[in-house]
Amino acid sequence: MLALKMSRLSTIRSTIPLDAGVQTTHSRAIQVDSVQPLPAYPAAGAAPVVILHYQVPASMSGALTLLCIAHLGAAGTFSDGSGVVVWRVLINGVPQKGLENIYVQIGSPNQLASMFLLLKENDLVQITAQIPAGKVAPAGNPFARIAGYLDYGGLGSRAPISGGKSSASSGDTSSASSSGTPSVASSSSLSTMMANATASWQAAVAANRAKWGI
Repeated sequence: MLALKMSRLSTIRSTIPLDAGVQTTHSRAIQVDSVQPLPAYPAAGAAPVVILHYQVPASMSGALTLLCIAHLGAAGTFSDGSGVVVWRVLINGVPQKGLENIYVQIGSPNQLASMFLLLKENDLVQITAQIPAGKVAPAGNPFARIAGYLDYGGLGSRAPISGGKSSASSGDTSSASSSGTPSVASSSSLSTMMANATASWQAAVAANRAKWGI
C-alpha cells in the first residue's frame, strides 16, 4: 500500500510556474525585525499586538524565505506548545495557511527557519502575538524577524543568480527599459498570476492530504 501511495504521489506535479519566486541578479535582500522597543505581551483575552510589520514598496515583488518567532525572556519563562502565546503571520490582514495559529517558537534570532511566502507590491506583512483568555502572559517579550528578497515587477522575469547573466544584460529587452532599469509588470497581471498559483498549490496540497490521509 505504501509503495502504491508513493508511486502515485510521484506523478503529482506542481501547478506553480517554475520561475515563480526565483531570486534574480537584480534582487534586493531584506531583513525586518520586531518593532522597537520590543512590545510587551497584551493582557489575557485582549486583541493581538503587532510585533512586526513590513510593507512591500510599490512596483516591487518578492518572497519571504526565512522566519523567526521567539519569546525573549529568562529560561523557563515560556514552554513551547503550552498555548500561553499564539503567534500569527498575516498578509494584508489575512492569516496565512499553516501560520494562523502558532504555539511554538520558530527558529531563533541567530538561526532563522526556512519558509516561503510570495509577496507583491504594497502587501502588508504583519506578525502578531496574543494571550488567550484565562492564560498568564510569560515574563519577557515576543520577538519576530523575517528575511527574503525583493525584485522589480514579476518574479522570475530574469535569469536566476545561479544562471549567470540576466536576460537584460544578454540583449533581451523585454524585461528592461531603454535606460537599463527593469520594467515593471502591471500590478493587476502580477496579482492574478500569484493568486492563481497560490490557489492552485493550496488546492493540490489539500486534495492530496485528504486523499492519502497525510
